[in-house]
Amino acid sequence: MRRTRRATLLRFVPLLAVTTLVAALLVAVTFSQLRTEDTAGTPAEVEKSEFDVTPEQDREPYTAEDAALVAVADPTVETIQDGVIVAELAPHDLPGFELLGVTWTDGVPADVAEVQVRWQQDGSWSDWTILDPESQEVEGGIPGTEPKWVGPSQAAQARIIASDDIDPAGLTLVTVASGESPTLTQAAATQPNIISRASWGARAYGGSGCGSAPSNGTFKGTIVHHTAGSNNYSAAQSAGIVRSAQAYHMDGQRWCDIGYNFLIDRYGQTFEGRAGGITKTPYGAHAGNSAVNASTTGVSLMGEFTSAVPPDAMKNALVQLVAWRHSLFGTPAKGRYTNGSVTIHRIDGHRSVKSTACPGQQVFNWINAAGGLRDQVEQAMSADLVRTAASPTVYLVDSGTKYPLSGGVAYNELASALGPARVRPDAEINALANGAVTGSVLRNASTGYIAKIEQGQAHPFPDCATVTLWTGGCGAVTNVSSSLMNRFSVGAPMSAWFGVGTSKSPQIGYFTSGSGAQPLTDLRAAQIAGFPGWAGRLDEQRYATLTKAQASSSYLVRTRDSSVVYLVDAGQRWQLADYTEYVKLASALGPVQISAPSHVSTAQDRGTTAAILRNLATGYIGSIEGGQRHPFPDCATVTLWAGSCGAVTNVSDALMSIVPEGAPMSRWFIVEGGAQWGALESPTSARYYPSQSEATSAGLPAFASTVSGPRAAGISAIATTGLVKSSSSADVYLTDGSSRWILDGMTTYRQLVSAYGSVRTVSAGDLAALPARGTTGAILRNATTGYIALVQDGQLHPFPDCATAALWMGSCGAATNVSSVLMSSLAVGAPMSAWFRVDGATTVGRLTTPSRAVVYPNAGAAPGIPAWVASLSPARYATLGR
Repeated sequence: MRRTRRATLLRFVPLLAVTTLVAALLVAVTFSQLRTEDTAGTPAEVEKSEFDVTPEQDREPYTAEDAALVAVADPTVETIQDGVIVAELAPHDLPGFELLGVTWTDGVPADVAEVQVRWQQDGSWSDWTILDPESQEVEGGIPGTEPKWVGPSQAAQARIIASDDIDPAGLTLVTVASGESPTLTQAAATQPNIISRASWGARAYGGSGCGSAPSNGTFKGTIVHHTAGSNNYSAAQSAGIVRSAQAYHMDGQRWCDIGYNFLIDRYGQTFEGRAGGITKTPYGAHAGNSAVNASTTGVSLMGEFTSAVPPDAMKNALVQLVAWRHSLFGTPAKGRYTNGSVTIHRIDGHRSVKSTACPGQQVFNWINAAGGLRDQVEQAMSADLVRTAASPTVYLVDSGTKYPLSGGVAYNELASALGPARVRPDAEINALANGAVTGSVLRNASTGYIAKIEQGQAHPFPDCATVTLWTGGCGAVTNVSSSLMNRFSVGAPMSAWFGVGTSKSPQIGYFTSGSGAQPLTDLRAAQIAGFPGWAGRLDEQRYATLTKAQASSSYLVRTRDSSVVYLVDAGQRWQLADYTEYVKLASALGPVQISAPSHVSTAQDRGTTAAILRNLATGYIGSIEGGQRHPFPDCATVTLWAGSCGAVTNVSDALMSIVPEGAPMSRWFIVEGGAQWGALESPTSARYYPSQSEATSAGLPAFASTVSGPRAAGISAIATTGLVKSSSSADVYLTDGSSRWILDGMTTYRQLVSAYGSVRTVSAGDLAALPARGTTGAILRNATTGYIALVQDGQLHPFPDCATAALWMGSCGAATNVSSVLMSSLAVGAPMSAWFRVDGATTVGRLTTPSRAVVYPNAGAAPGIPAWVASLSPARYATLGR
């Protein structure tokens, strides 16, 4: 077996505008859809596992018993019962994949051979499954099976079964990991909702001999397929299935692009397939017949429909798509025509073109049934937008009645689902009954359901009060048939919220009454006010008639002609201190929005601000970061960060209340980029740590605020103190930043670690720069104050007098003199006495001289022993007379 791997290239390069402060994305409203930031996807990855033909003398027989264990989608289709296993790829682990198929260069005739695969998911193997052949060699490619979507899998096996002598060549198992879709906003369009190639992460059309784009043919009809993959997938996985199919066709079969023109999932999502334009007829690679490929639209239903019935959402989306395509080219839904060597229906299944189980028996039955696909498309095409050649007036035609449209907005919205208006003979239109002028708000006359048609969907009204905001009353709505309303998929519900204008001049707002509105200057302001996530489009003429309150704005804004970003709140503005502070504030308040110049200029200028804010109503002070506000425990901590509590920016309760509370602030920080950690000792000085582990040992909490590089540059480093060693030696030293002492034993090490944390590694040069002062125990003297104490249990245990110190050291002068910085950071514990406990043992005792002691087997046997006693090293204990 030989394995190769190819990662298909999918890259979306955002255009970055570098300004003096921040590059910001304007979140805009385009008609009824609010745009979000685009994100790049990740490519589908293709794994190819080549396998060889088994020598004839080594081939194993394939019997009816073997065939009985093979999963067969259609039991009426004859399968091989007696043959041999011509080639087999042994089970083997693969990088994770969701789709697989088999290709070959020659020698796998469909009439005497079967291609079988199985796959492993979470340790369990599937049954052997027969893959349908797609042996058509198009665009310089190679034959193979149809790809099969199986869901997340980790291993696979393949084999070729034959009932006669065959000589396969170039056998390859192709597996595809789907990658991730980019996030791209879909704009309003005059066709059913179709997910563009860019949105599902398509690769560019191309390959050897492909040219830059496919040729276009003359549309004659539609061929329906199924992908023959799993029906068990989520709506979020559908784009990955399409990506995987394209990768299989291009990398496995060496085609120029995905073979289908469109694909529809079980949830009714319609995906643009082959490149070339959705309003054209680019040559496909789907039908197994060159003439049919050149003049039909190939639509593949995503799943296996031999026995499973396609969901209603899938069927409705297919009806809408096919009706739109046939209306676009004036092609009837019914009738037969000859195309190349075959005579087929205008709307037909793949099996009518060539011998295949596609599109599955259930779909094929529905295509041909009374009231099935052809009838539904014909009915859908009869309910239409029409006009005469001589008049610009467009009518909505339904059930023999024509309704003139109220204007361009109504036309665009209805055309998004019904397709563009068709020119029909005057006599045909004049023969229709006359209805009232209509907009895009329609009522199902049978059920009373009222919805606004927009972007190819019906957006339902929750109640008559909401309808009244938009139309003036429920009685003003046009009644239409169920057959017309059923053509629309259901979209997000209507509300009082609306979008008006264009992407260059957007406006979001909500109705306060049938004649009043509250505009918002940008999306963030709308979100603060409760924007539900989707807003219907409002006619600009209607918007002009509304009485409008003063526009409400968001907090981070700039004008269109300036890169300076301000925090604006309660009629005041602050320029942001630097980009790091912008990132912190934007994490909670949203990205900067373009605002009217007057909104910025009329706000009172208050200078600059960081992300540390005080709620003026409550006095609460917090730092905004990571989408949360982190409260300061006291004014002393605020002073470390801001210089003083009085230096904090005062903002409204409304601003602070929209930000959820997070972990508390402390003196700890991370330098932007995560390369250094520190703890503030003053607003301009800090103790730095070169690694997170060392900082954690020194007390780094779960949350530490970020400081910018320029701010960090202004914070001077306090000299290294505590326990250190060089990278080239195991010796551990105590340092106060100006001298070093080597520890005299393990007991001392444990005592000092309890206070100063784990040992930090420094360079040999930095260690050598500290003057060596000999050895030290855990008894230290503050060189500034003369205070003597034992360091143990993370605390300083002071000696009450020199006599007690002499019992432990021989004299007061034997204590190690260190700088005050080493001792001032530790809390004071219980005082020292003559009593001790032997380190690592239960033995306790009381020193009577520096060299003698009274000892007891345990603390319970020692009269007068205090609650806390110091540790004595076993080595020192061994020198005592008892």
